[in-house]
Amino acid sequence: MSTRRVNVVIPSYNDFLCLPSILSALNHPSVDRVILVDDYSSPPLSSSLARYHPNLTLIRHTRNLGKSKALLTGINKLGPSKNHLLILDSDLVGLSSDHISLLTSPVVRSNYKMVIGEVSSLYPLFRYTGYSIAYSGLRCFNYELIPTLASQLTQIGYINGFLAEANINTAFFKKVSIAKVRLSGLSQTYKISKFGLKGLFNDWQIMLKIAKHLGLIQHLSQLAYGLKLPQLYSK
Repeated sequence: MSTRRVNVVIPSYNDFLCLPSILSALNHPSVDRVILVDDYSSPPLSSSLARYHPNLTLIRHTRNLGKSKALLTGINKLGPSKNHLLILDSDLVGLSSDHISLLTSPVVRSNYKMVIGEVSSLYPLFRYTGYSIAYSGLRCFNYELIPTLASQLTQIGYINGFLAEANINTAFFKKVSIAKVRLSGLSQTYKISKFGLKGLFNDWQIMLKIAKHLGLIQHLSQLAYGLKLPQLYSK
């Protein structure tokens, strides 16, 4: 049985309220280091967040670079490591230690190379189409995948971050063993609640950008593949 632990990278842009509870949930036996990347939030994330996790490193970008570059900053800060990698969104509501176990255990203790977490409270449209899985920002990676993951995040065209998950899928879907877990009781702050109708429009823009980038057939293929992934259990 593997005894490897997990490092965590959290990209964050103007998400302040959720971070204390997220970091608290990461006080978990499997978690080693936590890298929080502030992608030029206004106001900046406070160094006082360190009180919520004993092994937290806070990095701040000097300008907004997008999710892909924020993830890459965190991965580069970790450097070469035999720990596995967990990436999380910074707007999660209700994240618990049990959720961390569900996301990490299949990689730490079994042969799965990647686990994708599905937020249970997303709109039915996102769940029934596979969007909530294929483009989830909650993923645990076997340490062997980290170099390939980092290389995908440097690709031209991904600086806005919206295409990060699509590019990760292209690298790993149908190529490594992947499972999904449904995380009951976990929700995210919808863009419509943060930005109003502009946020809802932004969600649709993201979906259109993914389809345009991948091509419609590949986009639909990723959605279908996400739906077919083995679901291990739910919590």
